[in-house]
Amino acid sequence: MASFISNLSTLSSSSASSSKQDTTLVKLKPTPGFVIKSVVTEPGFYAFSPEPSSSKPTSPNVLEPKAQPRRVAIPKGQKVFLNIAWDLVVPPPPPADEATIRRAMAGADLDVGFESGAYFVPVVVSEPREDKDKAGNPSLVFDCIFNITLKSRCTKDPEFKMYILELALEHVEAKANMQLSRQIGTPNIASKGKLEPRSAMIPNALLDPSQAQGPSLSKKSKPLVQELSTGTKSAETDKLEAQKPKSILKPSMASTNGTTSKTPMIQEIDEPNGGSPRSADLDVMHDGNLPPPCWKWTKEGERIKIDIDVPTLTRELCETSTLDVEARRIILHIPNQYHLDINLAVPDAEIAKIETGKFHGEDKFMFEMNKDAMRMRGQNAGEAMRLKRCRDLDVEGARAQWMVRERRIVLWV
Repeated sequence: MASFISNLSTLSSSSASSSKQDTTLVKLKPTPGFVIKSVVTEPGFYAFSPEPSSSKPTSPNVLEPKAQPRRVAIPKGQKVFLNIAWDLVVPPPPPADEATIRRAMAGADLDVGFESGAYFVPVVVSEPREDKDKAGNPSLVFDCIFNITLKSRCTKDPEFKMYILELALEHVEAKANMQLSRQIGTPNIASKGKLEPRSAMIPNALLDPSQAQGPSLSKKSKPLVQELSTGTKSAETDKLEAQKPKSILKPSMASTNGTTSKTPMIQEIDEPNGGSPRSADLDVMHDGNLPPPCWKWTKEGERIKIDIDVPTLTRELCETSTLDVEARRIILHIPNQYHLDINLAVPDAEIAKIETGKFHGEDKFMFEMNKDAMRMRGQNAGEAMRLKRCRDLDVEGARAQWMVRERRIVLWV
């Protein structure tokens, strides 16, 4: 079974010689760790490699049609199992102090090459296997194989385990051009199906010198904690960016008999001086260069609480502002003042592209972003990364308080 390691294309033993000079074919015998279960939230596809019809060589006089890859659609709602497995041959992360590891977990070094000393985690991801769940419904299985030295830390450090799970989910998403829910299950099994031995092409720059058999080791490469740079993935991401989010902030609508529709799920809490907000349709494209407000999030029991500072918030602005929530996205638009777009569906590398930070006052920290590269605005990369690894947002149960006196908006999702 051919495998790939992180952001490299799928390679096999028949790769071109130029590829062989930079990589080495290694044999893996992964041992099971644990399993996570997710579902497809955005459909994708995968091209299964054709199986050879026979292991015996055919006569040169016999003409056989060339086997074509089998393109299989992955529908929305299909179950996907990820086997988190271990193998000593998979390269380990580079040595790093705890502060450097925490920076990587927060997404601070995703666009830095590994020759710079940044922390990264190599991972080998298998081709998908077709299987069935307990109910007999079709499912897909991917093996995500990490160096066995990470097993102990995953057992002791829940945050590091979530970091590893997010890496596995993102690489599987990139391989199959789909998106997976972050509401995951953990079946009480060591692996979904048997973990078979397989081969993988590993960059020589990551191998122990005793394993690398090619020429001099290359020292230039991208970090291996990145989304695959495939054309289809980019197109899917662009498609998601272009989609208009579904607003859950609804205006009051009077019926023909004079009654009013039910209260919207997100609304302003009335101030003593009266008045109530109304919503306007959000045009995602307009005022795209407005500055983002500062924000942070915390857990309150089972709820996620998001505090957004809006220093210029007034009752008049409340009447024309919009707040939209999706399962993986929040958009706040305050005309001519602020525009906040927290898109948790983009890859970690996109979230991490924050250029500089500046203090505003004693305890407020505003981040400036590369607007050409960032889709998500107004947040510390670490805050966004932690929120991304949390569950999907509760759209149906979402509510908000527009606190004009305190110049802030509080959202519970």
